[in-house]
Amino acid sequence: CCPVRSSPWIVYLESGGWCWDSESCNERCTNNRTRCSSEAWESTLELDGIMSATNDDLHDSLRTANKVFVRYCTSDAHMGDSSAFGYQFRGHQVVQAVLSDLIRLHGLGSAGGEKHFLLFGGGSAGARGAMVHLDYVPSMLGNVEAAVDVVGFLDSPLWLDTEALNTTAFEGFLRQTAKVHSFANVTHLGARCAATYAAEPWKCMFGE
Repeated sequence: CCPVRSSPWIVYLESGGWCWDSESCNERCTNNRTRCSSEAWESTLELDGIMSATNDDLHDSLRTANKVFVRYCTSDAHMGDSSAFGYQFRGHQVVQAVLSDLIRLHGLGSAGGEKHFLLFGGGSAGARGAMVHLDYVPSMLGNVEAAVDVVGFLDSPLWLDTEALNTTAFEGFLRQTAKVHSFANVTHLGARCAATYAAEPWKCMFGE
């Protein structure tokens, strides 16, 4: 997996879909409050897969890694920085705060001349958020940027750029993504992509 060095770091953004307009956000935040607020979260979680600390099937470098599971309460695929419909969509700020805390409180990027290895990713909605942020993560690390090698790990982020078969029952991911872009203030779009799709910048959020 990784070069032989001090234990790698894994930052994994939680999955959980999103909402895309007033109606879907009101329904989501009413029926699944933990996707819109951290107030009802448990104090601990049992995690498996790559986040496990005891799974013998994992390579030693993964089992003993410094692991950060970023919970999801912003309903914006960890991308946004805005308020709308009476809710806060601050996934971007959460990701930045996590990285800043890892640097300030836990020593990410302080390896005494040896580079740290950061595996930055997520699953589903978390993977889409990781996809959008990935090229920006080094700059988000601030003063320790040069001391950290960043690699992406995207688990199930991709959608097909096709219209839904039945737009009455499901309007499709294309329209959802365009709607999220219209209110969520997603800024990590990539300069070249944003220039290419200047009339439809939401396409730079769409993993295909």
